[in-house]
Order: sequence, then structure tokens, then C-alpha cells
Amino acid sequence: MPKIKYGAEKNNYVSLWGVGVKHDLKQWIPVVKSIPILNLAIMYGYTNVNFHSGLKPLTPEFAESTGPDYDS
Repeated sequence: MPKIKYGAEKNNYVSLWGVGVKHDLKQWIPVVKSIPILNLAIMYGYTNVNFHSGLKPLTPEFAESTGPDYDS
């Protein structure tokens, strides 16, 4: 999936990339190959999700002014 921008910020985006492979193992095992209802396979998948948000980190002054007041 290509980068999809969202929201009002220009640098907010999400993207996804992945690949998968599945292989049937029945073809390599003669005894299992003759059993029609049994399926035997191996699968590998890889997925990478990228998410970026333009949120700015809190400054120490802002965090102190909005945090709980334990003195009272």
C-alpha cells in the first residue's frame, strides 16, 4: 500500500508493505501425497507498517503545568 496522507498536517502518513510465500509439502512426501483429505503446507509472511504523526513532544514546562497537583 503506498503512503496515504491524512489529516491537516502535511507530514502525517501511514504505509504498509508485505510479502508472503506458501508451499505445499505433500508433493515431497509420498505417503502423505496419497491421502486426499490431508493438506500439509508451510507459510512465511512478513509485514511492515509505517505510521508517522506530526504530533510534537511535550516541553517540560507544558508537562509540569498540565500534570496533576499532588501538593494540595
